[in-house]
Amino acid sequence: MPRNTGCRCTVPISEVAPTTMYASDIEAWAALNGVRLVEDYLGRQAISLEDAYKVRERQKVAEAEAQRNAEFRAAVYTAQQQREHVYDRAFATALAGTAARREDLIHAKAVAWNAVAEAERDLPREVRDQLGGVSQSFRTIQPV
Repeated sequence: MPRNTGCRCTVPISEVAPTTMYASDIEAWAALNGVRLVEDYLGRQAISLEDAYKVRERQKVAEAEAQRNAEFRAAVYTAQQQREHVYDRAFATALAGTAARREDLIHAKAVAWNAVAEAERDLPREVRDQLGGVSQSFRTIQPV
């Protein structure tokens, strides 16, 4: 950030805030962002250059956080798709060649959930937490 040289440099609001706001919205935006509204040399609403730098830094932080959130949601989505694929494949494999009796279905579910638990073991904790854990009741059933 440049050092304050005593310049009363300003930045028009239209360059740092949404341009579709009413005057009352602009005042609320300024209060929320901790900046003071001033008039520039053309009589337009503006903020000081120093405040503009502060606002931009906050915007950068918000953009980075939004990017992290989007990446996290994508990771959870991918993990959910993988979970469904692993479960379906393991369930079908375990059920293949059986009479599909109740016991066979219980066994196939246990095999499938064990396969899911194994596949998800190395996922980041946050992703596993978002997916929800593999039910302990299925994992404690021992495949026959």
